[in-house]
Amino acid sequence: MVDPSTSMIKTLMSIGFRSQGTFSTTFKRFVGQSPKQFQSRIKGLHKFFKSYEQHEDRMHAADICPPIITCQVQHPNDFKGVIFIGLFPRPIPDQKPVMGTALQTPLRNCTFTGIPEGSYYLLAAAIPWKMNVTDLFLLEKAYRGKHDSPIVVDKYTDMIVDIKLRPPLPTDPPILVNLPQLLFDRKEI
Repeated sequence: MVDPSTSMIKTLMSIGFRSQGTFSTTFKRFVGQSPKQFQSRIKGLHKFFKSYEQHEDRMHAADICPPIITCQVQHPNDFKGVIFIGLFPRPIPDQKPVMGTALQTPLRNCTFTGIPEGSYYLLAAAIPWKMNVTDLFLLEKAYRGKHDSPIVVDKYTDMIVDIKLRPPLPTDPPILVNLPQLLFDRKEI
């Protein structure tokens, strides 16, 4: 019988990690928790994600303060699920966004307000309701969208940006941040 830890170590070594500890450190940096913590929360996270289908999250006029970016999302008419949109400091979503939200279809617009000044990449990913638990974390099939260039935000920024979701392309950067976990963490605040 093959020892599961030996098999895992061989796999990690074959993809470039020098040890299980290096993998765990890298995993925690990108996902925000250890692989063991992540594994123990998968079922609860999946259950929460599925319950989000009935959730409603609206911004009130009193919450709007400059700088402002309004995103208008175009998605296939038959898409039903959650659309994650975030302002990231780099073009690869490998950490929590500076600001982010999740829209349920059929909603197509969101507004970020009070954005810190800086330069950001506006990135979006969409997860359909029908995905199984594994697909929530392996997002290579998720629809993608982005603004074509970095957005420079200053205290006067007030803009509308269109994001068109499309199937993933081989040239797309990997999504290294745990999107469902961001949604779950926001609920706990």
